[in-house]
Amino acid sequence: MLRTAADLMQKNVITASAAMSLRDLALLLEEEGIHGLPVVDSAGDPIGVVSLTDLATAITSETDQLTPKRPYYSVMDEEIDLDEGYSAPDVDVDVDLTVGDIMSTHIVKAGVDATAGELAKLMSEQRVHRVLITDGDRLVGIVSSTDVLSCTHEYEQALKKLSS
Repeated sequence: MLRTAADLMQKNVITASAAMSLRDLALLLEEEGIHGLPVVDSAGDPIGVVSLTDLATAITSETDQLTPKRPYYSVMDEEIDLDEGYSAPDVDVDVDLTVGDIMSTHIVKAGVDATAGELAKLMSEQRVHRVLITDGDRLVGIVSSTDVLSCTHEYEQALKKLSS
């Protein structure tokens, strides 16, 4: 059975406003355990997308206090510390920027009937990690690359059954 955006999407979409401070954005991302979210206007319509990478880049360029550590790990490494990534001891996120200053206005959308394969292709072609799911013009969900990857095993198992 083909999985669609309606099956994969997060329906309770957490959003930010363009006027939100970077400190509030950082707290929201951490509190919700997410890496990116849509930015919406007062009517709730998407006007951009902002990610943890955007935040880290903005803080780095503003303060030079955020030091990237080894971001990729070889499968040959004997010990992998997945907590290594960005370290920001005592970084003050009170830079004079807002979410609107750092967000991407490149919004990638798909309908609720888009299949997982179509979403994967769209993400790959557009080089994004999240697709906003719309029903008409209304934002109804978000699908991340992790959501799309989650159904890979399911597809593999179905293909194995068909070939045996």
